[in-house]
Amino acid sequence: MLRWLGTLPDGVVFILFGVVAVGLTLGFDLVMRRFVKPETRQRANSTASVTLQVTATIYAILMAFVIVDAYSSIGSAQSEVSSKAASLAIISESSRGLPEPGAAELRESAVAYAKAVVERGLPHLESSDELSLGVDDELETMFRRFRAIEPTSEPEKASYSSVSRALDAVVATRAKIVDAALPTIPGPLLLLLVVIGLVVMAVATLLDTQHRGSHLFMLSALALVIWFTLALVVSLDYPFSGLIRVTDAPIREFIDFRAAR
Repeated sequence: MLRWLGTLPDGVVFILFGVVAVGLTLGFDLVMRRFVKPETRQRANSTASVTLQVTATIYAILMAFVIVDAYSSIGSAQSEVSSKAASLAIISESSRGLPEPGAAELRESAVAYAKAVVERGLPHLESSDELSLGVDDELETMFRRFRAIEPTSEPEKASYSSVSRALDAVVATRAKIVDAALPTIPGPLLLLLVVIGLVVMAVATLLDTQHRGSHLFMLSALALVIWFTLALVVSLDYPFSGLIRVTDAPIREFIDFRAAR
């Protein structure tokens, strides 16, 4: 369910949560006016005001920690994509010190792997937490061509070592990028955020503003803030499909640079 929400087109999840916010506001107001007497609201107004401040503050602090953590995960995933592009560039450049025709074949494999990542790998992570098998096939081909190269001179051995380290880095980034596709916010924590948000809305409904129009407006504004924030959390939890997402620009730049040479 959460992954489905995270894969909705940009902005749709916010519209959906906004509709929920307005609907809940009207629902809370209807229940309050049906089951809570005006005299009770007047007497509970001061207590409800203090309770609302305390609950909203706790909710805001908890939500801030969740958003910062989720955004940090996106930043880490973006760093891994950039590291992968840098490692591929090292492979391409260092391979020029290796004997031909193996070096040229290795460069071709590096470009083919990069294209597989941007065309199949990262798009596949929008709806799954696994890379497509075709991407791993290209990675295995790159390793197979690398192992077929036999350096003889000292400069060739130095280039061979540089390529070997870069290939290890590519494999490491693969695992970290796949891990980034996994949800970072536990389901119980997200449920807790929803429950606290509902509590804040329920307490705010008990406030006695003496004017229903302004009361509904304030409740709606509060509800929209709560549910838009929840929508942001859901979007951030899926870094390859949410509103704020990881970009494949570094790898595309590598492909374009290689094509221009």
